[in-house]
Formats: sequence, structure tokens, C-alpha cells
Amino acid sequence: MEKLIDVDVFAIELGYGLLNLANKEHGGDLPDRVTGVRKTLAREMGVIIPRIAIRDSLELEPNEYRFLLRNKQVGRGSLWQNRWMAMNVTNSPVTLSGVPTVEPVFGINAIWISEAEKRNAEVNGYTVVDPASVLITHLSESLKRVGHLILGRQDVQALVDHLKEKEPNTGE
Repeated sequence: MEKLIDVDVFAIELGYGLLNLANKEHGGDLPDRVTGVRKTLAREMGVIIPRIAIRDSLELEPNEYRFLLRNKQVGRGSLWQNRWMAMNVTNSPVTLSGVPTVEPVFGINAIWISEAEKRNAEVNGYTVVDPASVLITHLSESLKRVGHLILGRQDVQALVDHLKEKEPNTGE
């Protein structure tokens, strides 16, 4: 029963086609990148983000992911494994071959391209990003947007208890 009551403060859910992003044996570094985002937000904004759960979800399409804050969706996107997101930020006249998409944070039109098309994109001024970086950028911006909702009553009580222990009131 406690497992039903205890809810992760923040979670990343992955469709089964994206699970390799979190699997070190298959070159995935998502857990390390998530830790990096948490450290960066703590350093830059003073926001302590609790542990972020990473789990699979059969509710999602294979290439989809979503961010949940206390089981409520605060972000969603889709990625293509073994492809690169190319964004035409320089208004290059060159058209790439791939799957059209929209970058999830800034709403820029983009295209998922193959490894073979990557060099062509870079030479012609496209910004090219790997799938894990797309997700991490989306995560970082989502956490900045909802950071004020992360600190709960129990978190505040823990901070107060810690402060009492570190700085006891001596009555002076």
C-alpha cells in the first residue's frame, strides 16, 4: 500500500525504444546527464532537485518520453534512436532528407537525420544534436519552469530540522 502512496517527486518515463539511453551497457549515459542537470541547477539557481526516477512506460509509444512531477505530466517529446536532430538556425537553403519534427523546448522546426546526412547538415550550417542531448535540454528547461513546485512541505520540514541541528537556538 505504501508504494501506491509514495510518489516520485520527479520522474522521466521512456518508451521501450528509448531504454538504451539509460543503459550503460549499450552506451547510454542518461543517468549521468540527469545528475549533471541536478548539480547545475543547484549551483546556478540554488534549487535542490531530489533524485529523478528513470523508468520505462508501456503507456508511451516506443520513441516517446515524458516528465512527471508528482505523477502529473509537465513535459513530453519524442526522439529517434540512432538519428540526429538537425535545426536550420542559419536559414541554410540546403534541404536535408529525414523525418520532420519540432524541437521540444524552443519550438524550432527540425528534422531527424541519419548518420550519413549529419556531415552534410553540419557543413551547411545546421545545428546537429544527439537524441539524449535533446531530452536533457528539455529536462533542464522543464525543471527551471516547474522548480518552484518541487519543494514540498516535507522538504521544508527536513530543511528546518537540519538547520536546528546545525545551528541550535542557544537562547542568546
